[in-house]
This record gives sequence, C-alpha cells and structure tokens, in this order.
Amino acid sequence: MLLLWGLVLPAPKQLLLLNTKTTTTMKGFENVAEFKREFRLASDKGDMWGESTAAHFECAAHIVLREQSPVPKNWGYKQGCYNQFKGRDDRDTDNHYHTLFDNTSTKVLIEIGNLLSRYEDYLEYKGLSY
Repeated sequence: MLLLWGLVLPAPKQLLLLNTKTTTTMKGFENVAEFKREFRLASDKGDMWGESTAAHFECAAHIVLREQSPVPKNWGYKQGCYNQFKGRDDRDTDNHYHTLFDNTSTKVLIEIGNLLSRYEDYLEYKGLSY
C-alpha cells in the first residue's frame, strides 16, 4: 500500500496498471476529443502555458517533418535555425506527446494545433502567458 495525498493506493506495480488505464495508449489520437482528454489528464495544472506550448511545438514539429511545409502563421512556430540548417527535425523525444503524435494523422494534428493556438490566445488574454 502507498499513501499519497491522503489516499491509500495499491502497491506500485498495481499503481502503474491504474495509470495506463487513465491515459491514451500509444496508438495516437483519432480525434481532437481524445487529445483534450489526454491533455487534461497529463497537464501540470500549475503551468498551463508551458504544457500548452510544449504540446503545440511538438505538434507543429511533427507536421513540418511530414509535410515539409510551414504550419499556419497564427501558431507562431518556426523550425529552429540549427535544426533546419543541419536537416534535423525539432521533435522532442522526451515530450509526453511525441509517440502519440507519431501515430496521429496530419489532419488531426492540424486540428489539435488549431485548438492549442486558440487555447494559448485565451491563456494570454487571462494573463497566464510568459
């Protein structure tokens, strides 16, 4: 048994199994609703701007790599100069969404990117950006 935030939880092995049931499997996102559910579960509620921009940049990097074309200008994303010069991509293999976005269609990635762009506009309006 494990005591966490005043809750009695099962042993760590069982806890790992519990966690895998609460988040999307590594199959990718089939639609924006699946992404929104995962984003709510995986996000650090104390830094929504950081969580949003990390997911947004990862999303944009996947689209640039696949399509070899820029993403919408309102996203505010540009490929890093060093990586562009060296022919590398900007994807972050340590990002929570890296593998999930690998297995998500470009159409859904664009929808996710548009959602994140609007969400970041909202956070900026509320004064939560930095």
